[in-house]
Amino acid sequence: MISKIPKFANHFPLKSDKNINHSFCNMVFNLFKSNEQTSDVDRVKVNDNDNESQPNVSMERQDSCDHLCRDDYQNMGLPFPPSLPTPKSSFHKRELPSNLIQFSSKEGKKLFTKSLVSDMANAYFPLSEQFLSQSDPAYCGVATLIMILNAMGIDPKIVWKGAWRWFGSEEMILEKCCINPERVKRAGILMEEFCSLAECQGLRVDLKRPCAPSQGDELNPCHTMYDFRKDVINATKNPPSSGDNGAEGAFLVVAYSRSSLGQTGSGHFSPVAAYSKETDKCLILDVARFKYPPYWVSIEELYEAMRPEDVVTHKSRGWFMMYPPTNSKK
Repeated sequence: MISKIPKFANHFPLKSDKNINHSFCNMVFNLFKSNEQTSDVDRVKVNDNDNESQPNVSMERQDSCDHLCRDDYQNMGLPFPPSLPTPKSSFHKRELPSNLIQFSSKEGKKLFTKSLVSDMANAYFPLSEQFLSQSDPAYCGVATLIMILNAMGIDPKIVWKGAWRWFGSEEMILEKCCINPERVKRAGILMEEFCSLAECQGLRVDLKRPCAPSQGDELNPCHTMYDFRKDVINATKNPPSSGDNGAEGAFLVVAYSRSSLGQTGSGHFSPVAAYSKETDKCLILDVARFKYPPYWVSIEELYEAMRPEDVVTHKSRGWFMMYPPTNSKK
């Protein structure tokens, strides 16, 4: 089900609209943060490697993206996450595991050349034009969404800086949907929240999960590796058009377990930009560019990396087919 997005005027008075929205959001943030006093049992567990955290709380929800501007942490009654501990050491990047192929390597360039010739790197160009680094270790989901929105040429309908309307920061998206940026910095976002943030900007989103032991029923059907491969091929060959009449095509975003790929950290979001039919590998433009470069990974490994259950939702992670608004005009 796709919710209707209100139509806005072409030009926007920044002060009046923004102040009203922020006043309401600040009220919501303060109400949520008032629940911060909790016992140590309720506190989230922090991953020392990447300051990524997840509360160990059960959540039952159908796999749908039909709710806009939803803060699942607040709706689930979870406590406001505690401040992250000060890191005891610093890092300059991470070494890419041997099972992954760096995009700029000789082999990586070879894979890209072949995928380009076979028309399976078409998504790379609009995505690479907007490739950015997440501005915070927990902002992978929101940074990925910014890439998608700007690659589609979506008008945010609010001013970023000066006179420019542009998705220029993660906070723009979070505050517009009344999700506290500080909470996201401490705990990240859930897949359901990624959907609602995207739909809040008018996108159409199809969330899909791989088949995991505890999943697969009439309400929440799981999707096979064949389904995933098919979506990767379709998205890399047919990205959304940058023209005014281009509602066809989609970008594909994956949400996966880093540890399953031999990387440090836990859950992560990033877009897929190309596919190599010869090797059955796809190219991930990792938005944590301070940590890992873009890399090629096999479809099978990536599918398996989406199967482990998230400790909050008790569901596997998965992928999103991201479509532009119907009949959108930039």
